Amino acid sequence: MKFRLGQKVVLRRNNGPMAGHPGSRYYHGYSISEVPLGSKATIYNIRHEDMICVTFENKRYGTMYVHPSEVDLAEEQRTVTEHEQRKINSQLEEMLSDDTTAAETSNTDTMSEKAFKPKFNVREEFAVWIRQEFPQLQEYAERNQEYTELTERKAEVMESARKAYEHAIKTTNFCVRQEFRNKFDQLEWHYNTDFPRYLYDMITYIEKISANLTDEVMHYGTMLAEK
Repeated sequence: MKFRLGQKVVLRRNNGPMAGHPGSRYYHGYSISEVPLGSKATIYNIRHEDMICVTFENKRYGTMYVHPSEVDLAEEQRTVTEHEQRKINSQLEEMLSDDTTAAETSNTDTMSEKAFKPKFNVREEFAVWIRQEFPQLQEYAERNQEYTELTERKAEVMESARKAYEHAIKTTNFCVRQEFRNKFDQLEWHYNTDFPRYLYDMITYIEKISANLTDEVMHYGTMLAEK
């Protein structure tokens, strides 16, 4: 099952033996005596396919990493997830549709510059905006070369990145907050050198942890999230 950020889950199994731990432990080493089965939690970060960060409703249990096989969706989540996700995806797709229409009606061969004007989710819209405005970012980042169009708008991009960073700090759990801080600090530090590389690093991280930038949402043929 593919989980998303913000979903409510229940701890159902402890699969410590899968990772070489005793049967009294969870996959990532936590003890079942410290966090009992049946505990309810909310997903705050998905590091990779084997590591999900959850924070528990019972504050005594705090936050811990679990393997996807150890949790199930909470009953109340099963009834609302599909409807709410369709609503969020619809909002994001509408925003992308507006941007695409504007580009298609342009009389120029290149897409006109668009200012960053987020509507509802600053950090995710920042990633979408960067992909739209600088479609060759990955190429320049991998070659570690200057991207002229990006250089000309670097101050604008940096200010937009700051907005995305501030939104992330306010709306994410500590599992991801520090990583956002590191990504933004690196971008600031490399403002005059290797800027495309560290900007690409920041937006791919946003895409990786964002619930809405899934493989169902595409822009100009580019998938906005890692599978």
